[in-house]
This record gives sequence, structure tokens and C-alpha cells, in this order.
Amino acid sequence: MKALFMAMAFVVSSCSTTMDSLSLLSTNKVTRMKHDQKDYKKPEFYLMNSKKFLGTRAPASLKSITKNDEKYKPVSNRQLYFISFYKQQRVLEGLLGLKKHQKSCPRFHDFLLKADVEAEIIASQYTTKLNFSPVQKDPEHVAFFPILSTPYSQNKDLFTALRENDWKDAESMTREALYVHYQNNQKELFELCETGVSSGYYLYENLVTYFKNNQKFHQSQESIAALLKIPVIANMFILKSLKPLDENIKTLGLENHEVSLLKRSEVDWFKSYMSYLERKRIYSYKKITAFK
Repeated sequence: MKALFMAMAFVVSSCSTTMDSLSLLSTNKVTRMKHDQKDYKKPEFYLMNSKKFLGTRAPASLKSITKNDEKYKPVSNRQLYFISFYKQQRVLEGLLGLKKHQKSCPRFHDFLLKADVEAEIIASQYTTKLNFSPVQKDPEHVAFFPILSTPYSQNKDLFTALRENDWKDAESMTREALYVHYQNNQKELFELCETGVSSGYYLYENLVTYFKNNQKFHQSQESIAALLKIPVIANMFILKSLKPLDENIKTLGLENHEVSLLKRSEVDWFKSYMSYLERKRIYSYKKITAFK
């Protein structure tokens, strides 16, 4: 019964919600995934309708890393999910200047110290001082910036809040949205530490177990929306959009645990989508600055 319930959780809709700004865009280039939620706590990401990023193989670099240097290969799916989720929360704490909140974790105690050290290094690669000028110029570019889908309040996302504020105080508002997202994640982290499992973990386990060999699920608009319902992948998606806009960036760097997370469920192609968005962020910014 649990398997059937979790399988049903992957049935998603790419239509807009009543809480977003999608209707203001008047476009068919962007759709939005949807969660069944009363308050806006889980990010409902804006997604590109373009299929240019689909049908491509995972980059060779990702495959070689996975084969030769999969640091977390010996651990179970449950341990890998925890390591990834815990480190993401620690990265957010580092970005926001917060003290470590989860000081004990009976179920995964042996992983904490190493994860703490690695998270501190990872946090230094990201920034909350982001340039949203491409979205200001063309709101359809909202799909290039997953951070804009994060909750700002109970009934609006960061994109809506920034538009209403005429894009002023963007950095402080971005930090506020990240803090809201961090707080929303804390309940699951506590649950993982106390019980060893969570609803988010069951979604990931379901992905690995039931959809790994389902070719219809892979590399489609629907599969992207389904993946982004898994908290640890949604967090990865958000954090990767916090990298500084750098025209010299050629590839999207993934941590070893992230490589393992995607590889185990045969969705390493998702890196192609994140890389596609990264290139779009860079090129859209370059296009704007070229005319200044």
C-alpha cells in the first residue's frame, strides 16, 4: 500500500497555482509545477517549456566521477538521502550566518562531523547577492532562477514579492526567502534524525526502486516536475541557482553526494537541465550588459 501511495505522489501537474505570478506573464514559454498545499511552504518551480535540454546524455564528466570517485557509494539510500539533506541545511546556515541548529542526530551521528566540514566549504561557493536583471528585463526568465520560486510568505514566492517591491532590496529579500525555506526544512531534518526516515526520503526511495527502469518517466517535463517534489533534489536545484553569474563557467559542479544521489536513481540527466539553466542565466545577463 505504501508503494502505491508513493507512486501516486509522482502524478504531478505542470499548471499554475492561484498563489503565483504566472498569470501575469501572459506566456506559453513557462509552466509551473504544483504541490497540494494550503500555505505556500514547498517551492512550486517555474519550468521552461523548451525541450532543448531533453534527450541528451549525462555529461561524460559526471559519468566518470560516478564510476571512479563515488565517495558515498558504500552507504544506503537512506544514509545518502540524510547526508545530502543535512549538508544542504548546513550550507543554508552558513549562507545565512546561522548557528548550527541540529546539534544531535541519533540515527546518523557518525556522518555529522565530516558533513559539517564539507558544508562549510560548499557554502563559500554560493552567494545571496544575485543579479536578477534578466528577469526584470523579461519576466519569462523567471524559470532560469529557481531561487525565485522559494516561499517568501505563506501566500507568495520570492518572485512575486520582488515584483511587488519593484525589485528593491533584492539581496535582503532573497535571504529572507532562504530563511523561510530553511525553517520549512527543519521539521524534516528533525524527523530524519529521530526516526531515520521522512516522507521526503520515501519519495526518493520510491524514485530509486520503482522508477529507475521506467523509460517513460525519464527526461520529460513531467519527470522534472516529479523530481522537484523530492525535497533533497529541490534543495539542490535552489542552491545551484545561488552560484555567481560567471561567463567563464563551463560546467555545473556537483558534490560527490549529489552525483551519487542522481546516479542511483538513473536521473543523472537532471544535471543537463540544471546546466542548461545555468547557461541561460549567464547568457541572458551577458545579453543585457552588452547593450549598456
